Amino acid sequence: MQYAEMQADVRHSQAIEEITYDETSASAQAHLAAVNHAWEQAANGVWPDVQELHSILMQPSDLQLPEIGQWRTIGCYVGTEGCLESERHMPKANALPELMKGWEYLCKEYVETASSLTASDRQLGADVLYYHLLCIHPFADGNGRTGRLMRSSLRVLAGLPWDTITADVHPKYLSALSSYEDQVFRQRYTKLY
Repeated sequence: MQYAEMQADVRHSQAIEEITYDETSASAQAHLAAVNHAWEQAANGVWPDVQELHSILMQPSDLQLPEIGQWRTIGCYVGTEGCLESERHMPKANALPELMKGWEYLCKEYVETASSLTASDRQLGADVLYYHLLCIHPFADGNGRTGRLMRSSLRVLAGLPWDTITADVHPKYLSALSSYEDQVFRQRYTKLY
């Protein structure tokens, strides 16, 4: 992957998060290092460690997160605070080690069997595993950015090209994520909420 493609990936991912892109900022440089790390690992057939990737991505964090590169230890929700219609609580923090172990198992199984799948099934598989990771919401912050990097890494490991989700198509992914969460994830893991 060329440097300009990595920069574009960072720019698009930060736009999704409504982060103003400044290529000289510490957060953009850390994000670029995370993209480079994920790409190099996947291009060499190595599964990127999601906690290490998160640690690279979040290193200069203005949030002063105590859990950079570690599973969150607190409960959380996504959505607009105070707007009950949009709030979605995530699985309990004590369930994260088991959920992440299961997610990594599914990812490795997907990579091992990818050569027997059609290209469209490999694309779908990477997307479903991305949704699954976002439903787990393992980190206090940076789940979307880390998830998009892991999705692209999965694609490369499955013999597909790196794919950057842009802000204009992101709503399509959010809609599919919401359906997956309601119809699959929450049904399977009800006790963990």
